[in-house]
Amino acid sequence: MRYDKDNEYEDMPKKQGKLIKTIFVLLIALALSVGIYDTFFGDKIIKTAAESILKYGSVLVNKDTSKKSTLSESIKIEEDSRSTFVSYDNAFMQCTKDGIKYFVLGEDQKWNDTYTMANPYVVSEGGYTAVFEPMGRVIKLYDKSGIINTINTDGAIMRLSLNESGYVGVILNNSSSYSVNVFDGIKNACLVVRKEEDENIYPVDIDISDDNKVFAVSYIDASDVETASKVLFFYTYENDGKDYPDSMFAGLQKEDVIIPYIRFMSSGMLVVLSDSSLIGVSSSGVQEWELPLSNEIDGVSFENKSFAVLACGDELAGKEGSPDGSLIFVNMKGKISHQIETGEKITYMKGSKDNVIVGNSGEYTAFSCSSGKALWEYNPGYSVSDIISLNGGENILVVDKTQARVLGLSDENNDDSEGES
Repeated sequence: MRYDKDNEYEDMPKKQGKLIKTIFVLLIALALSVGIYDTFFGDKIIKTAAESILKYGSVLVNKDTSKKSTLSESIKIEEDSRSTFVSYDNAFMQCTKDGIKYFVLGEDQKWNDTYTMANPYVVSEGGYTAVFEPMGRVIKLYDKSGIINTINTDGAIMRLSLNESGYVGVILNNSSSYSVNVFDGIKNACLVVRKEEDENIYPVDIDISDDNKVFAVSYIDASDVETASKVLFFYTYENDGKDYPDSMFAGLQKEDVIIPYIRFMSSGMLVVLSDSSLIGVSSSGVQEWELPLSNEIDGVSFENKSFAVLACGDELAGKEGSPDGSLIFVNMKGKISHQIETGEKITYMKGSKDNVIVGNSGEYTAFSCSSGKALWEYNPGYSVSDIISLNGGENILVVDKTQARVLGLSDENNDDSEGES
């Protein structure tokens, strides 16, 4: 993740810096109002009409150690299919603009479902996968057995999150205003409809706790010259929140910062990533810790819910940070448990429940989240768009522009000459 605007005004007089940041927030507001707000949960991207606020390129790559595929043949990828692949332990999904296919290792394709989406986005969490289009009004929810439900929304989808129970949170654009909805995706029941009608206050991100009891929403407040961001906590169920206005029971406000990303982690801890710090907030809405940032953040992984993993870029102006290319593991007490210097700028990053994989200059390494130790290295020798861990790390799915192949991890041969020429 990179917050380019903060670097620009770091050395300027305070008043001028606040003015530039206000303009920056207004650009976000403009992007929200016209729908140029392009984001999905997992590989996070937030774009404005001017430039990327937060850049998170993500490719997962493992040590290639075998030539034997566990599928009978490679999966061909059409050039305009917009294919995305999602791991399901010993299986995976291929999501395209025309539909979704589910493959099991050793058994080939098990099922498929068809739809038509020009620009499909995929969110996956806890055995569930949601497929939708930014600015669309339809969400397809799947698990390993097939389609569960089709959820229709009343507004255009600006942001979507998914929890481990199949609950879906969305921020919707309703032309003149925004709303926040929470669905029980399994029952296809809308549990929350929250109208966001305050002028110049924009919802940015949403997440739902894995016990389904609460959800949190981050906002940017552009109503004053000084930018403010806040995170509000709500009860999901009306009965739980009956003693609180709008079911809101707690809130956190930060002045002069932007909060583009929030995520519920283990023990209900909400991790809040701003352009100046990483913050831990308990499920009761109380801030437990804050870790200041001294680097631009080129990537982040929250997939292992006991650690937030940050890929450090350049030092922030006036700050003494970590070397560019460092990988920092932060536990849920706000402490840095491991710090690794990769020696090169990290250009690819992707996490799983066990490890995080980073890449630079065509070389990729997986690191254990619990120990910080390097698990394997991989150099594909050709351009890949994605390499996904399968079957507890025993297999990898190697994806390039034309095909996807499943390989096993069984020997020490790193050479792979069968890829895209």
